[in-house]
Amino acid sequence: MTATETETAVAHFADAHAAAEDPRTLLEVVTWESAMLVAAGDYETAIHAIQQGLRAAHQTLRFTEQGPLLTVKWVQALHALGRWDEAVNLVDETLAEPVPPLSAAVLRLNRAGISLTRGHLDRAGADADIAGELLGAASGQDSTGSSWPVCVADSRSSRARTNRRRPFLPTR
Repeated sequence: MTATETETAVAHFADAHAAAEDPRTLLEVVTWESAMLVAAGDYETAIHAIQQGLRAAHQTLRFTEQGPLLTVKWVQALHALGRWDEAVNLVDETLAEPVPPLSAAVLRLNRAGISLTRGHLDRAGADADIAGELLGAASGQDSTGSSWPVCVADSRSSRARTNRRRPFLPTR
């Protein structure tokens, strides 16, 4: 998104917030707003919107429907901010409960990316493999644009290289 597009979207979402007369409508607004903010790279603002959305989801008894999507966006924002421990903890907490398969797959892909960056290759590979199973290996791409085969291939090739030599990988 360009800066102008982001500014326009933010203005429209501000209008939508003002027009939202009930928590259900606010939840819809915040869900779409958080996706836009994450896409635009405004991660801190996205986290604030996501938390507002999670409160509305609980208030409207729609957490089962909207909570997983908002949680995925929260993990993506934390991941992008380098707040990896928080992101991994949020994934772990979320996956401890029943989660729709697509949300579980995207959460696992985010955790796999963090694990791969940290040099935890087996964990990254395991998460990527499970995500692939959850997504159904047919398409190789989910509706969020995540490319799990790349993560699987990266983790497998990294594990193969590591078996030959032990590279230095920084950890957080």
